[in-house]
Amino acid sequence: MKKLLAMGLVALGLLAAGCEGPIPAYQDQNETVQVHLTGYGLQDQIRVTPPKPERVGAGQLKVTVQLYNRTGSDLSLDYKYFFTDKNGVQVETPISTGWEFVKIPPRGYQAITFTSLSAAAEDFRVELRPAR
Repeated sequence: MKKLLAMGLVALGLLAAGCEGPIPAYQDQNETVQVHLTGYGLQDQIRVTPPKPERVGAGQLKVTVQLYNRTGSDLSLDYKYFFTDKNGVQVETPISTGWEFVKIPPRGYQAITFTSLSAAAEDFRVELRPAR
């Protein structure tokens, strides 16, 4: 009886814990969650290759995120991004403050690329949602 009660409490705790925070995109072996989804439905439709940030120009952070469409039809997504410092605090407002559109072919790849405005950017976050 105690074991059953303990299992029930663990299950309840897991359910409650799953209700908070951003929904991570399934990624290939990436420790930090830099790509977030607005709904769980996208988790089965796309895969995200670990982002490849690099320093360019005067130290700006350039990021390329490779998206793979697992479905048999075109997948239209909107995305937005922002850059953060080493503590996760946003350091700049992107030129485009709204959502940007990307279309991924059936069972195909599409890369999105964006670059920070300054060298203050240490990390980044990307949000993906179904296109509206």
